[in-house]
Amino acid sequence: MAQSTATDKRPDQRLGQTYRFADPDMDLFFVAALGWGPAGGLDIGQAFYIASQITDGDADSWVRAFSLRRRHERPGGQLECARAKACRR
Repeated sequence: MAQSTATDKRPDQRLGQTYRFADPDMDLFFVAALGWGPAGGLDIGQAFYIASQITDGDADSWVRAFSLRRRHERPGGQLECARAKACRR
């Protein structure tokens, strides 16, 4: 995990430090994903595992990683994904 200090804070960084990604938008959404657990979302380990599949700054890899997660978690998700043509293999 990369952590920034006050001396290298970027103007576009919304959070006080980076948690997983150098890309400020990805990092913000990653922190949000960490909070989904209590509402039935990812637990912390799952969020970090999915994050390990994502290339920093590459939105397509973000979509692929979470789409793969969705396919494996939901019954019939693979068929649902194929019909929507939203998931890549």
